[in-house]
Amino acid sequence: DINSALYWVRSMMNTLMEEPYAIDPEMMEIVVVIHGMEIVTVAKKNYKRYKAAVDRMRYFSQLGVKFTVCGLAAGDYGYSVEDFQDYIEVVPSAINELVHWQQQGYALIAPTILSKKYSIEDIR
Repeated sequence: DINSALYWVRSMMNTLMEEPYAIDPEMMEIVVVIHGMEIVTVAKKNYKRYKAAVDRMRYFSQLGVKFTVCGLAAGDYGYSVEDFQDYIEVVPSAINELVHWQQQGYALIAPTILSKKYSIEDIR
């Protein structure tokens, strides 16, 4: 879901900004491809409902993270380009977008947030 992706973006950016990497946000090139049910998060009409996530994405977009939405999914939900937040780029297809960026040398990283079942003490 979009919150998992945002958690991943935040933790990755924070890690890369610290030593030993010390990469400025302007030097990072991150593209988030939003598709499926999570596209409702970035529809303008749903801003109040998803305000925290939308505001986080806007902040990351100001740091250079590119956010795209699948045009096929948008059509399925009855959305047009104008229905999305101003930092969102609607692309024809999420799968084509993923292939495009991978051909440019980007790695596909699908964030998965796992819940902790055992404490460190339990497994030692």
